[in-house]
Amino acid sequence: MYRFQACIFKNHQFEIHFNVSDIKEMNDKFFTLTFIVCLLLLGLQCIGIFFPSAYNWGFHFAGFLPGYIAAIYLLLGTIALLTIAYGKQETVLNAVGSLAEKKPVFFLLGIITFFLALAFTFKIQVPLLGDSYVITNIIENAVNGRQALRLHSEPLSIFFFYSISVLTGAAQTAEIQNAFFFAELLLGVGYCINIFVIAKTLFSDGKKQALLTGFLMTLPSLQLFLGYIEWYPFVFFCLSLYLLTIVLYIKRNTPFYFLLPAYFLVVGSHYVNGLFLPALLFLAYHEIKTNGYKHLLIGTGILCLLGFVLLWMMDFDAMKLFQREEPVPLLALFSTDDRYNVYTLFSVYHAIDILNLVIMLGSFTALFFFVSFVKKRNTILRSLEGWYFVFLQKRRRRTMP
Repeated sequence: MYRFQACIFKNHQFEIHFNVSDIKEMNDKFFTLTFIVCLLLLGLQCIGIFFPSAYNWGFHFAGFLPGYIAAIYLLLGTIALLTIAYGKQETVLNAVGSLAEKKPVFFLLGIITFFLALAFTFKIQVPLLGDSYVITNIIENAVNGRQALRLHSEPLSIFFFYSISVLTGAAQTAEIQNAFFFAELLLGVGYCINIFVIAKTLFSDGKKQALLTGFLMTLPSLQLFLGYIEWYPFVFFCLSLYLLTIVLYIKRNTPFYFLLPAYFLVVGSHYVNGLFLPALLFLAYHEIKTNGYKHLLIGTGILCLLGFVLLWMMDFDAMKLFQREEPVPLLALFSTDDRYNVYTLFSVYHAIDILNLVIMLGSFTALFFFVSFVKKRNTILRSLEGWYFVFLQKRRRRTMP
């Protein structure tokens, strides 16, 4: 009998050793893949520095900066890759992770300080001649009473920046630019708080909190908070707030009725976020099956109240929420004389622009979700949050271009 038990134990030992080896081999493969992607991206940045053109706008930004800044950028990127290649990143990660776990308040203050230092150091000095110029005119005309404020596809975002401009007394271009920067500092600090709470809620391990926070604090969209004159900083903040309510609902059993006002806010910031609806309906179905209709009805009541307030602000003229000075241009299937169609939908130039967009905004996000899904696909498809983020990614793929 003992010999039989020993045989079973030996087989069990072998099975465990085999599984651990498989996991280690898989981790090594993903590490190699990630390192290669980072190396390729750094190489593309080098190409963009020395050969900037309209065909590589997704990675040529350093080509328009002073030479010493581009050199520092490449040097830091090379140091980061060498640090990872030699496995020295664990020392830094352990220190930051310990701070996040044992002194979360100081960790949060560090995040906010990092953001503020970034914002004041790299503050955008000159607005873009495209949308930024148009937005400045919209705010200036509305503040000075020359034209009514138009709230079309981004009503809450437009109203937010208009209100900040009024409160700060901004009536001229330079003043409006400062008002936007002040508003974006507030939104940026709010974003830092949101991602801090998200990381603390999802993970108890300090290193995982530090990694997730670092990932979210280095997204390309963070530049929206650096004085960029656009409506999107408010949209980006609302997205982080909406994600926070979802995480709190799934992980901490926060009442479902908080989700509906957050959804109202994120859709009101930009109508395209209405594509989050399938994910919200999925959670609503889960709520009904788990807790019944009580919280869903409370949330619906809050949603109706917010809708009434918005209509009251529009003098109960709902059409004001859909007015545009010009129709939204769509790419044509075939060549046309329309001034908005510089190329067709299935042209090589459109494919180049999409590739540039992915390289600039979504390289690491795409890699992150690919690796996560391959490694954790069984866990993801068995959990509530996993299915929610599957719905979420469908929305991202439909709207990223």
